[in-house]
Amino acid sequence: MSRTILVVEEHPSLRERYAEVLRSEGFEVVSAPPTEDAHRLISEAAPDVIVLDPDCAGGKGMAIALEALGTNPSISLVFNTSHPINMETDFSTWVADAYAVRSHSPEHVSAAVRRLIPGPERAARRRRGISRRQALSRA
Repeated sequence: MSRTILVVEEHPSLRERYAEVLRSEGFEVVSAPPTEDAHRLISEAAPDVIVLDPDCAGGKGMAIALEALGTNPSISLVFNTSHPINMETDFSTWVADAYAVRSHSPEHVSAAVRRLIPGPERAARRRRGISRRQALSRA
C-alpha cells in the first residue's frame, strides 16, 4: 500500500527535488506551494504525511498544518525548516511528528518521512500520550 506525501514548499526547485526523491522511495507524492493549492490537496489527496516549513510564506505553513490536523488528526507532520526551533518556548512546534533541516539535499526530509511510515506503533504511542490538540491548547 503506497502512502501519500504532500510536500508544501514555496521554492519550486526544492519542492520538485523533495518530491522526486520521495517518489523514488516508493511514495505517492503530491506537491504545492503554500497557497490555495495546498489547502485543496489536503482534502483531495488525503495525505498520510505533510512536509512543510511552518514559517513559509509569512507563517502560512503553520496555518496549513493546523488546517490539515483539523481535517484529519492522524496526519503526520514533518516541519522542514532552516529556522532554529525552540521547543521549550514555542509550543506550536509540538504539533510536528518530526523535524528536518531544510536544504537542497533531501536526505533529511526523506529520513524523517521514513521514520514515520509505516507507523502502527506511532498510533499506539499517540493513544498513550498527549494529543497535539492538548499541546496546542496549553500554548
